[in-house]
Amino acid sequence: MPARHLSLLHTLILSMLVSIVSILIPAFSYSQCNCLTGTVSDQNEKTPLSNAVISIINAKDSILTRFTRSNAKGSFRMSLPAKGEYTLMVTYPGYADFVDRFTAAPDSAIGMNEIRLIKKAELLEAVIVKQQLSAIKIKGDTIEYKADSFLVNKGANVAELLKRLPGIQVDRNGNITAQGQKVNKVLVDGEEFFSDDPAVVTQNLAADYVKDVQVYDKKSDQAEFTGVDDGERSRTINLKLKPEKKKGYFGKVNAGGGTSGKFDNSLMLNSFKGSRKLSAFGIMSNNDHNTLDWGEREKFGSSNGPEYDEENGYFMYTGNIDDEFNQEINSDEGLPTTWTAGLHYSDNFGDKQKVSGDYRFMKRNLAANSNTISRYILPDTQYFSSQSRKAFSTRIKNILSGVYDIKIDSTSSIKLKAGGSRMTANTGSFYTSRALNADSALVNDNSRTLNSNLIKDHFTINALWRKKFRKKGRTFSLNFSEETNNESLDGLLQSNTDYYSSGSVYKNELIDQKKNNNSRTSYLSSRVVYTEPLSNKVFLSFNYGLSLNENTAHRNTFNKDPAGDYKFKDSVYSNDFKYNYVTNSGGADLKINTKKVVYSIGGVSSYAVFNQRDMIKDSASKYSFLNFYPKAFIRYSMGPQKQLWFRYYGETRPPSPEQLQPVRQNTDPLNVQVGNPELRQEFN
Repeated sequence: MPARHLSLLHTLILSMLVSIVSILIPAFSYSQCNCLTGTVSDQNEKTPLSNAVISIINAKDSILTRFTRSNAKGSFRMSLPAKGEYTLMVTYPGYADFVDRFTAAPDSAIGMNEIRLIKKAELLEAVIVKQQLSAIKIKGDTIEYKADSFLVNKGANVAELLKRLPGIQVDRNGNITAQGQKVNKVLVDGEEFFSDDPAVVTQNLAADYVKDVQVYDKKSDQAEFTGVDDGERSRTINLKLKPEKKKGYFGKVNAGGGTSGKFDNSLMLNSFKGSRKLSAFGIMSNNDHNTLDWGEREKFGSSNGPEYDEENGYFMYTGNIDDEFNQEINSDEGLPTTWTAGLHYSDNFGDKQKVSGDYRFMKRNLAANSNTISRYILPDTQYFSSQSRKAFSTRIKNILSGVYDIKIDSTSSIKLKAGGSRMTANTGSFYTSRALNADSALVNDNSRTLNSNLIKDHFTINALWRKKFRKKGRTFSLNFSEETNNESLDGLLQSNTDYYSSGSVYKNELIDQKKNNNSRTSYLSSRVVYTEPLSNKVFLSFNYGLSLNENTAHRNTFNKDPAGDYKFKDSVYSNDFKYNYVTNSGGADLKINTKKVVYSIGGVSSYAVFNQRDMIKDSASKYSFLNFYPKAFIRYSMGPQKQLWFRYYGETRPPSPEQLQPVRQNTDPLNVQVGNPELRQEFN
């Protein structure tokens, strides 16, 4: 071959080698890069998401170490930090965050492939799946969050963790909303913890104790027992603890102080061993940290509302003689100083017995100042009123409760609940008020002082026996409950009122009275329920209930005698009243359960006999009512976490003993209230 041709061949081969090397070197370099790569796209539309933020966070201290944005094709590439554990977070406006954990090693490359984000509005319609670790999973009707996939500060409590979870909100009072519905219970490993008081768990249990957070709609106890869906649901959060946190001793201590004497201290100690849980907590705070209860008014014994018995279709009043002084201070009016402590014990003895007990102590001091300006517009005139109030209250409550649950055999069980509490309250209020007519002329002014000491005792017991029969869906249950409330109040009213005409005082009214009010409420009820399956999807249940509510109320008002002692009884503001009613009720429900639709229709008929007696006037009245309470329910499941439901029921509301007593209440002399013994129940 000529030399010229050899030279040309040599040049051609050399050029090919250079080209191959130029291709291989970048590829080799790319494969050896210490970097993280991937793409970000929409879960449903599969379109790339540009400018998504990809962050690498140190798992130990939550410090941001790297971040970048995806390009127009949704791709990203960033260098890895030093060896260690890290959290990858991908965020994009309007989409749920993607969170994952990974380990960085020297000279390693991690390919995330395609990361698909889901829109927040569609969060409940899809399952978020990630390559190594799922931060959020949806299993049927349960949403499960992997706790470690959501960053919280070191030492954070469960409440802070819940705030980070998509679809869950926690307000300043500790109320939790999940997917738009209020959460009624927070369980720990499926069991009640401090009588399922959510605030105790969320405010005191450390976030790093929790492995998973489950959100689901818990069926009623009756539905779980019978296997027949009655449509009743309660939005529930279950905290699954990490295995290492289920044994041994552990706790949490927080201490804080600030200017103006502010402090916020809390302590929680736990001893877990298998199913046995022993816990104690305590809180001292005056910065409105949390009063450790969503239903604070009821826990402190100041709730005035009746309790509704939906099954029997009526309200049950437990009485409240504190109504006359009406000195309850709303916590929004001032900053409370709170002391709260509690003990919890629970254990399972084999597979058949469960025992739990709780003790709670609560003390709250609350000082408040308020001012109110009102304008009243009447058909022929108008007037203006202004009032200022300074108040202070101290409420102390001790609560003891316990539950014993035993499975007699595979077909029957007994559940016993008992609880008692004592609440004491010392409250003082000072009011000043003025009323002006339409011409801004003074009509009256008043200053008054109210002081009261209240003792309230409460006791309740409940026994439930359930029995399953051989035929699936055939069940029988018997329930008995008793509740008593005793209240005693000593109060002092001092008032000075001036009435004006043409700018001058034409009348002065002085009131200096002592009040002794006592009441007792006793409530007994029993109920039987029998369920019969007509087919695999159709069930018929029958129920009968008997209840007795007895109320006694004594109101005694005394004026001063010449010696200055409160010995002269004022009959205008005193009364001795008895009020009771007996209710017999029976009903039936037809339930149809299909895969997507649950129907329930039925009703309850009740016959209630009311007796009331004025012991001072020696007068009595008796009346009765026959009522029918229709009930209807339908729930249509359109997919996981997507339901449409309709519910209707009737109810009656009897008047309270305070509303019936024909006795004047003059603790606000310018707005005197009088009970009406002719009141009858209302029906809605």
